[in-house]
This record gives sequence, C-alpha cells and structure tokens, in this order.
Amino acid sequence: MLAFSLISCEPDPPPPPPPEDEVDTTPVILEVPDHFRTPEIPATNPLTQAKIDLGKSLFFDPLLSRDQTVSCATCHPPELSFADPKILSIGIDGNRTRRHSMALVNLYYANSFFWDGRSPSLEDQATQPIFDPLEMDNTEEIVLERLNASEKYQKLFKRAFGDTATMVHIGKALASFERTLISSESKYDQFLATQDTSIFTAPERRGFELFFAERSNARHAECFHCHGGFNLDARAEGVFKNNGLDEFYEDRGLGDITRNPRDVGKFKAPTLRNIEHTAPYMHDGRFQTLEEVVDHYASGGQPHVNRDALMLNILIDEEGKRDLIAFLKTLSDPNFLSNPDFRPE
Repeated sequence: MLAFSLISCEPDPPPPPPPEDEVDTTPVILEVPDHFRTPEIPATNPLTQAKIDLGKSLFFDPLLSRDQTVSCATCHPPELSFADPKILSIGIDGNRTRRHSMALVNLYYANSFFWDGRSPSLEDQATQPIFDPLEMDNTEEIVLERLNASEKYQKLFKRAFGDTATMVHIGKALASFERTLISSESKYDQFLATQDTSIFTAPERRGFELFFAERSNARHAECFHCHGGFNLDARAEGVFKNNGLDEFYEDRGLGDITRNPRDVGKFKAPTLRNIEHTAPYMHDGRFQTLEEVVDHYASGGQPHVNRDALMLNILIDEEGKRDLIAFLKTLSDPNFLSNPDFRPE
C-alpha cells in the first residue's frame, strides 16, 4: 500500500506532442526568477514551442532579405546580447541604417519598440525590417513565395499555425522566439534575489550606491530614474528621454513620430543588462566605451530645450566614474551570451 501511495502521488507526465503533421498548441511557460515581473504574453499570440522553433529559424535565415544576404541576426548577434557592434547597422547592398541596433533582452513585457517607439508590439516590430529599404528591402509577395515554396517552412508553419506562411504568422513566430531571450543570471540578479550587497566588490558596491541612491538638495548620479526596475530601463517613469546629446537634432527621435515639439530629441531609454557587451552606445552609436557614456552624463549634456532636468543634477568624480562602471559590469550575464538555445541549429 505504501508503494502504491508513493506512485499514485507522482504528477502526471506531460501529454505527448501531436503528430508532426498537426498543429502543436502545447503552451510554453517562460521561467523567470521571483525578482522579475510575470511575463506578459498577448492572448492573441499564446507562446508555443512550435512558434518558438519557427521564429528562431526565421531569425537566423537571410531568406527574408531581398538578396538573401541579411538576417535578423546580422544586426543582432546573440553573443553580443543581440546588439550590433557596428555604429550603424549594415543592410543589403551595404546600406547603413539610420540608427544603432538595440540589444534584444527581456522583451516580453515591453510596450513600445525601436528607439522612437513607433511600434506598439513585438509582433508589429518583428516584420518592419523586412520591408525597410535600408535593411532587408523585401516585399510581402517575395517573402511568402519563398517560404511557401520551402518544404522545411511548409512543415514549420503547419506545425505552428496549421496553415501556410503569412506576414501575420511571421510576426507572431519571430515575436515568440524573441520573448524567450531572457537574461536573469548576472551578479546583479544574485543581489536582487538575496538583497545581500556583500556579493559586490568595494568598487561595485560604491557604484551601486551611486546608481540607486537619491540625494535631496545634492547633485548625484541617480541613474535609476531612467534605468530602473529589474530590467534597468525607463518603463516605470516614462520610456523616452532627451539626455542632452545635441543642441540641435537632425534625428528628432520620438518627435518624428508624435510631431510634438516637446518630444524632439527623446529616445527610448534601453535596458542596461549586458551593457558591457553592447557597445557602441546611444541611438546613433556615437560613444564607443562606457567611459565616454559616463563622461557625457557627468558633463550635463548639451543645452537643448527638452533636455531632461535630471541631467543637471549629476556630479561624479573620476573615482566615482570607475565605481559606476564597475557596477554596470555586474549586469553582465555570461550564460545569456552563450546560451545554445539562442544560436542557429
């Protein structure tokens, strides 16, 4: 009876996947640590392994570009936290894009995409580079003709959606793969899980205090105002900031989308996760090193009318700059950078 009780208490095994010629709707649950927010997956695109597999294949496939030379991974290499080491990314025919390619990290809960926030969802964002003349420069007709003529993709789309390729399916599949790009194993995550600052070295701990401490009636770094929360971005306090990069902006950022003069020079404040590996920095890739970035903030930036008021409150000496950079390097997650699940088959 004891043996029977032990056996009967075991959880039921997961159901087997459906046959390969049938659509697979088995849900996938993203695993995140307790100090992360619960992943937000849209009801219109539930996460399944079949969609993830299809999205991963599409992400690394240059077939999506007009001349079949450029893939999503061309501008978002996984070993660099899916950020581009070039100042401006290179599309087909050697075309330079307008902006530096952002890192793709913990995207599952973001609610706007691109530096100017023009895209409201991952599903929408994922397909825009396909049609951009400076990136993949392709057409819907050619993309769908290629995919539906491929025996490999016929099977993948059938399994993911029970249908042939469409642009909607492409967007959903790419978004599904991108939502799995979770970085959560940095030294900083160890702190978030334990609240134990002793895991930091002395310079890292001082940098941590510069980053997060708020000083009333005193100038201080206080980076958390624009890079806060578990993901170290600006979602909690307004995503878009003018950080005084220029006195006059040719690239107006959010201002080009809203046509509001108050938005000129505002760009999305990205996550700082893996920032050590995502140089160059800023929307135009103007800074090659973290030292240059910190120097810019310490300077207060250029006197633009929309410059964030916090820029004028920053005061940091040379030792403080070194300490701040030491802390920023605790945001690196080597397991994310080398994860085989984020590599082509």
